[in-house]
Amino acid sequence: SPPSIAAMVTACARTANGGSNSASLTALKGEDYEVLCRDHEELVALGATYKKFNGRSKIAYLNEMQRIVQRWEDLLANDSTKGGLYLDVERNAFFRDMKLSPGDYRSLMKRVHDQMRNDATDSIEAQKSPRPEN
Repeated sequence: SPPSIAAMVTACARTANGGSNSASLTALKGEDYEVLCRDHEELVALGATYKKFNGRSKIAYLNEMQRIVQRWEDLLANDSTKGGLYLDVERNAFFRDMKLSPGDYRSLMKRVHDQMRNDATDSIEAQKSPRPEN
C-alpha cells in the first residue's frame, strides 16, 4: 500500500532538516551534501508552481529532478567514504518513515515521474494540434 501523507511529511521533514544531526552529516560528507540539499530544496520549492508550468517547462523541471535524484544516488552509493554508516542510519529512518523499502520508494518515484512526464508530453502535443474552427 502507498505511504500515508503523514509518513511522507515526516520523512521529508527529516530529510529537509539533514536528518537527526545536520551538522554531523555535513561534516562527514562535506560541501557536496550541502550543495545537493540546497539544490534539491530549491527545486522542490520551484515545484510548488508546477501546475502553472507549460508542457516544455514541466519536462525541463522533470529533467532537473532526474539529475537531482542521480546526484543523491551517487552521493549515497559511496558508502566507503567516511560517514557511510551514519548515512545508512539516516537513509533507513527515511524509508521507515515512508513505510517503503528503498526499492519500493524508487519504483513509486519512477511511476510518478513517468506519469508526470507523459502528462507534460500530452500537453505539448495538444498545443501543437490545430484547434477546430467554430
